[in-house]
Amino acid sequence: MNGLAPEKIDLMDALASFDETWAPRLIADVDGHHLRLAKLEGAFEWHAHTDEDELFFCLEGRLHLHLRQDGGERTVTLEPGQIFLVPKGLEHLPVADPTASVLIVEKGSVVNTGTAGGERTRAPVPL
Repeated sequence: MNGLAPEKIDLMDALASFDETWAPRLIADVDGHHLRLAKLEGAFEWHAHTDEDELFFCLEGRLHLHLRQDGGERTVTLEPGQIFLVPKGLEHLPVADPTASVLIVEKGSVVNTGTAGGERTRAPVPL
């Protein structure tokens, strides 16, 4: 991510290069949209992104996305190779079962904790 000649990225090698969970790694910027790798363990926290969609692509493990809307709740479970788009404004709670690795696609302005903020807020670290 040095702004020079493009390089291919092996997602599994990139995932093997870090251990920290819930701390996204920026692997590419596509016209202002970030591709972020993250390792997840257990539950995150309920939050929403007011003005941005968020796409989860499960690479390893299992990810439950608990969703709340209009007083109701539902859960979408992602297995490796599956994606789900969380539309802007939809409150969600990601839960890895027990761990998961994901590729997240979202605007570069997205804060990982969305409207919740707090101590788990992390800026993406360039890989």
